[in-house]
Order: sequence, then structure tokens, then C-alpha cells
Amino acid sequence: MDALLDFVLVIVGGGIGTGLRYGMMFIPYKGEALFGYPLITFIINFIGSFAIGFVSQISSSKVIGKKATDFIKVGILGGFTTFSSFSLDNLQLIEKGEYLTAGTYILLSAFVCLFGCFLGQLLAKAVFAK
Repeated sequence: MDALLDFVLVIVGGGIGTGLRYGMMFIPYKGEALFGYPLITFIINFIGSFAIGFVSQISSSKVIGKKATDFIKVGILGGFTTFSSFSLDNLQLIEKGEYLTAGTYILLSAFVCLFGCFLGQLLAKAVFAK
């Protein structure tokens, strides 16, 4: 029965995350992209990376339990983050022959999102330090 509850929590969290991700598409900005980069996907991946770093840290510090961690990390953030969209964006850039843009976008996304994860952990340590 406990596994069923975990499963339902992840499904509900995934629905929330997906709804949040879809809602991000309504953020107004001029143009399709910034410097050729799909900006909204980039922002979503950074926010998701920051949030997963934060949640991982507070989870390992026992501030939240396993059910809440799974609900947020697997459910909400799994539905919210957009690595599959990121991959498709890059494939489309490559197919258009925009190799430099695709390459820099891949590298920049990897480093910025890794940094976001680090910042999330840093914030959690500062807020929940004992």
C-alpha cells in the first residue's frame, strides 16, 4: 500500500510539474530565442536544476522525508524540467546547420544548470544549517 501511495504522489507531482512547465510558455518575451537559444527551455532547465539541488540538500539533511522528496524530485521536477525538449531544440538547430549555436547552447546549458544545482544546495545549506 505504501508503494501505491508513492506512485500516486509521483503522478500528482508530475502533473503539477507539467502544468508549471506549460505555464512557462506564456511568459512574454520578444522573439523566438535569445542569441539563437531557445530561452524558455533554458530558463526551465536552470530553475529545475536549482530546485533539484536545493531539494536534494534538504532531503539529505533530513529536513524533508522520502515521500516529499520523491513527490518533488521525481514528480514535480521530473514533469517540469525539459531535457527532452532541450535535446529536440538542439537537434533542430543542428538540422538547420546552426552547429555553433547548438554546440554553445549545449555547453552553456550544461554548465549553467550544473551551477544552478550547486546554488540550490548552497542555499539549502545556508537556510537549514544547524
